[in-house]
Amino acid sequence: MPAPVILMYHSVDDRRGRSDAWALSVSPENFASQVEALVSQRTVVPLEDLARCVRAGRIPRGLVAITFDDGYANNATAAKPVLERYGAPATLFYMTAAADTPSFWWDRLERLIMEARSLPAVVSIPVVAPTVRVAVEGVDRATALSRVWSRLRDLGPADRERAMADLADSLAVPSLDPAPAPLTIEEVARLDGGVFSIGAHTHSHPSLPSLQPPDIAREIVDSKAICERYLARPVTAFAYPFGDHDDRVVAAVADAGLTLACTTSARAIRPDDHCLTLPRVGVGNWSGEELMRHLASIP
Repeated sequence: MPAPVILMYHSVDDRRGRSDAWALSVSPENFASQVEALVSQRTVVPLEDLARCVRAGRIPRGLVAITFDDGYANNATAAKPVLERYGAPATLFYMTAAADTPSFWWDRLERLIMEARSLPAVVSIPVVAPTVRVAVEGVDRATALSRVWSRLRDLGPADRERAMADLADSLAVPSLDPAPAPLTIEEVARLDGGVFSIGAHTHSHPSLPSLQPPDIAREIVDSKAICERYLARPVTAFAYPFGDHDDRVVAAVADAGLTLACTTSARAIRPDDHCLTLPRVGVGNWSGEELMRHLASIP
């Protein structure tokens, strides 16, 4: 039997021919094919059940847990009906600040960089002192996007939004179709308890190791508390933004009362894994058959 794994999804949409530089999207057709293959060839279980097996040190082979990060609205409209059809449970890790935005900043940045008619030799980010300058001359758009993203992701939310607005003005990008929208917190609450179980994913999706201890704790505790207020139940599951964690971050997750947490280490689950640093395998826009072949090669 194949090794047990946790799968990581984000968005279930086809992007209608637009770029998917972050490889976050699985088309609805491929998602249905993947779930059908999983339930027919593996045993799909709730993430909490798999974590209990890890704590016991005995994990049956062939187990699969399905997770989603961030909280895209299409998780409810496109993924949920498929999961219900096949009786496949899933955990959704919700970034609570998403409730206050029309789209995720990384999706908006992707459209700004990928759809600008041209890019300058240097992209300037003047909202911090000194002005950050990102050289993008002579590189392809995907590389330019990655370089700008790496400088924006560690900004605070307010500075990042100002930087995004400045980029939109300086790049003169034409009016864009809306990027995939996030779920509202009310929609998340309605999802919980069916095929989906809701977990926390920080408030503003920072790289937690880059923060000072009080800010690490605030990001974790606030997201957990907001979810619990709307779900009216304890939240015990967590996913690290970008998979980034260190000993301080893991300790803060434990202090917040969370009992399992997922990283982005792309490997199978092992009996000696720690439940606060569980690995996950990212899923591409593959058919069900392609997913099975990929999982067969996971160490």
